[in-house]
Amino acid sequence: MEEDGAALEALSPVFSAERVRASPHSLYLAVSSSYRLTVLDAKTLRMLHLFSCMDAIEHIEWSCDSKFIVCGIFARGLAQVWSTERPEWHCTVDEGPVGLAHVRFSPDGRHLLATADFNVRITVWSLMDRSVYYIRFPKFPRAGLCFSPDGRCTASAAHPTSSRPPRIILPSAPSPRAG
Repeated sequence: MEEDGAALEALSPVFSAERVRASPHSLYLAVSSSYRLTVLDAKTLRMLHLFSCMDAIEHIEWSCDSKFIVCGIFARGLAQVWSTERPEWHCTVDEGPVGLAHVRFSPDGRHLLATADFNVRITVWSLMDRSVYYIRFPKFPRAGLCFSPDGRCTASAAHPTSSRPPRIILPSAPSPRAG
């Protein structure tokens, strides 16, 4: 146990908190360095996967089940998603001219929420069936959006473009198609 702590301690001066993320089940560590994403075994620090992104990684986040990891490449308006179970699989989300201010997983870990620059919209991308859903004019890129404990409902704070109250969206994301 002491060895594990020493190995992690050796990483701390080199990597900031934004560049190292432990997976939710604590079996993996994701480490970014420029455009490279390295997934390590958390206990042995042995490299499991090495992924190459399209540009410098600015944000890392794990899905709730540790099967996917998203890298935010905000300077290019991109997010890239990688699979720990199927390393050959990946997905690139390009928000185009609206840009990308923030990206995160939904509670089910199978939908990606990409907040556009200037809070124009949040795009909900399904990793299962490629469907897309838009939430218009969110109030904040990183906040102003929350989920019910079971993940089925979403509340979104919107810009005060009208006298409407905050939106409640049901369900939180399009459900994957059967079959």
